[in-house]
Amino acid sequence: AFSKSNVSSIEITCSDTSSIEENAFSECLNAKEIKVSNIKEIGKNAFKGCSAATSITISNNGDIKDYAFSDCSAVTSINVSNGVKNIGKYAFSGNVALTSFSLGSSVETIGEYAFSKCNALIDFTSYSTIPPLVSSNAFLDINKLECTLHVPLGASNAYMEANYWNEFW
Repeated sequence: AFSKSNVSSIEITCSDTSSIEENAFSECLNAKEIKVSNIKEIGKNAFKGCSAATSITISNNGDIKDYAFSDCSAVTSINVSNGVKNIGKYAFSGNVALTSFSLGSSVETIGEYAFSKCNALIDFTSYSTIPPLVSSNAFLDINKLECTLHVPLGASNAYMEANYWNEFW
């Protein structure tokens, strides 16, 4: 639909039954900011390669499919608020400038390699008291000794015991 277009900003708010199709905004090389809210599903590769985007905000959404926000190489901050349940494989991989990521309390699963090649990440916040299920290599390339994981008060033990989350301690 808008793949490879010259838009400078993308803001989408819809009813919660709408979806963003596969590849819909992929390689929008001039989009500096992406805001998506009230979407049932963000399709595979939907925003892949939006290399000028520095900020991504996702709120009140259902699922984020595979590679949806991968290779957004300038993004420094991503905020996924409540409503998102599942994060697909490689969803945020290749975001090499990403330093801060915030994960809402509704996320249940994080797919393989979801954050691979996010080696600049130094601040990861999860608002869920129950650690989301994480697939293997989801946090590949994150320097867990340099990246601070913030979790809700009283949830530290659960994260320390959870597969892959425990690598941050």
